[in-house]
Amino acid sequence: MLILRIRQAEVALHDNRLDEAFDLAQEKALQAHRRGQQLIGKLVRALVGRGQDHLAAGRATAALTDCDKAARLGGNLPEIAELRTAAAASILSDQRTQRQRALLVAAARDHIEQGRLNFGEKLLANVEGFESRAALVMQDLNAKKTSLEAALKAAQNAIDRDDLEAAARELMSANSGNSDDSRVAAMIAKTGEQLARRVSSAIDTGRLDLAESLSRSLSKLACATSSNEHLIRAIEQCRLAWNYLDRGQPHQAAEILRRQAIVFPSAKWMGTAIKELQQAEEALRSLRAGPLGLLSMNPNSPTEAPPSVRDVGVSPAQKNKFDQRGRDAHATGDAMIPSKFILRVDGAGSFCVLRQPLVTVGSVSSPRVPDLGLIAEPGLPLATIERSDEDYFIRGSTIAVNDQPAANKLLASGDRIALSPRCRMAFAIPVATSTSAVLDLTGARFPRAEVRRVILLDRDLVLGPGNATHVRVEDASENIILHLRDARLFCETKLPVEVNGAPMDRVTGIPLNAHVKVGAVSFVISRE
Repeated sequence: MLILRIRQAEVALHDNRLDEAFDLAQEKALQAHRRGQQLIGKLVRALVGRGQDHLAAGRATAALTDCDKAARLGGNLPEIAELRTAAAASILSDQRTQRQRALLVAAARDHIEQGRLNFGEKLLANVEGFESRAALVMQDLNAKKTSLEAALKAAQNAIDRDDLEAAARELMSANSGNSDDSRVAAMIAKTGEQLARRVSSAIDTGRLDLAESLSRSLSKLACATSSNEHLIRAIEQCRLAWNYLDRGQPHQAAEILRRQAIVFPSAKWMGTAIKELQQAEEALRSLRAGPLGLLSMNPNSPTEAPPSVRDVGVSPAQKNKFDQRGRDAHATGDAMIPSKFILRVDGAGSFCVLRQPLVTVGSVSSPRVPDLGLIAEPGLPLATIERSDEDYFIRGSTIAVNDQPAANKLLASGDRIALSPRCRMAFAIPVATSTSAVLDLTGARFPRAEVRRVILLDRDLVLGPGNATHVRVEDASENIILHLRDARLFCETKLPVEVNGAPMDRVTGIPLNAHVKVGAVSFVISRE
């Protein structure tokens, strides 16, 4: 029986079936037989030879397997040790190569995601073979290149038909990933120059509505350099002048226009507006010094509101009902929500809420009082955060976003903002269905220590459990939406809403300084 087994192993070795011969040679009796020992010697040499062939062909793992089989039969012979060393070195080299390829693919993906398509493409060219990971990254690269080409073509078409605002939108899409394509930079510079000229011309001719619209596109292109920053600032100042005029403060509005008239000497309308504002100031001064001003000596006298156009055709019963609602709102607090207020939520904390689209941010000790005043260096220049459509832009001479200087930057959720090394905050849009944003004061202090989050309110403010809310309230059973309409806040929820213990008035909404309870959640809205 042993001789038969030896014979079978010899035939297998002769036919180059080395694995079969190795299995047969495992029997101890065969290894003790003289004829079997001769067979084992031949089999060891054959395994070493096949291992060397595997190694030469780049199959180091197979070579190491043959090396182990030869060692089990023949011991640690010199040729076996040499083969093992060479195979192990080859495997280590292959592993280093694989790691290098993986690093190249990862680096290429990062470059592509950051918009540096050319760098990403060069790195992928160094990856030998068409690996699955490299293939997926190459697909992303091709998709981004196709999207870039489409955006550039659409932008050029918009420029050709003289639609600079559409061109700016397309260029923003092309540059959304900080594209390193030189064509994008060239078109942005060219379009920015044309937009700047049009904004300047619109200001000179008094078309501030057109200038404001064009300036938004100019801001989106992130080309507010020293040559055109004054244009964007001028629109902001004119808007501020209008706000003063709308509040019956012509003197302050005139001061702003006098400064702008120095920057825009060709805007003849500014001189006319300044004269008219001076006349308005003189007229108001005369009225205050006349008979009507005598009433200011007794400001507590009861007064009756003038009839409104909406009162025409209203029955006395309906008018009494509206008057009663007005008295109720006055008793509990003003129902008109100011542009800046504090939201105090039991169990969640206090939040500063700003609802204007343009917010100035700076030190509380700044000569020009900012909308969002923080405890920071007294000489810190003001920064502005502007909401335009669904986007937020930040501008300022000392701004850094994600530790990179950014005088004019389109913000993305998760960006880290630094007005100075001691004044830092994090920007986020936590609710996907809302354009309201939040600023978490990570390295800055609000004058009221309990406020650690600022909410830039657009239309909706969401309170509820979880992170996808503007105000996280763990006790809430569902999301509660505060909706802004006509400068009033209304609560949208399936739960009953109580204001000072009574059902919320669906007409006046939530007044200031009233205690509001929605299910297990209670809060108060007050002026800062």
